[in-house]
Amino acid sequence: MRCNCARTARLLRLGLSVASWAVAFSIIQGLLQPEIGRSLRPIEERIELRLQRLPVDPPTTQPERSHEEEPIDSWELVGV
Repeated sequence: MRCNCARTARLLRLGLSVASWAVAFSIIQGLLQPEIGRSLRPIEERIELRLQRLPVDPPTTQPERSHEEEPIDSWELVGV
């Protein structure tokens, strides 16, 4: 068996870079999350106020269809 040191070193570098990226991402996300939450709260409050002011419309019912067949014009049968 041969010692494939170059491949092992490449895998270690790849693993280290992935781990570094994950740690950096977690730190940045943790630092920015409160800032994003503070900026979004006023928007959420405005949306809630608008929703509270909107009148609730009763559901509209569709008119009942007649059971009589409607005549079909010839132009309705032609596909464009």
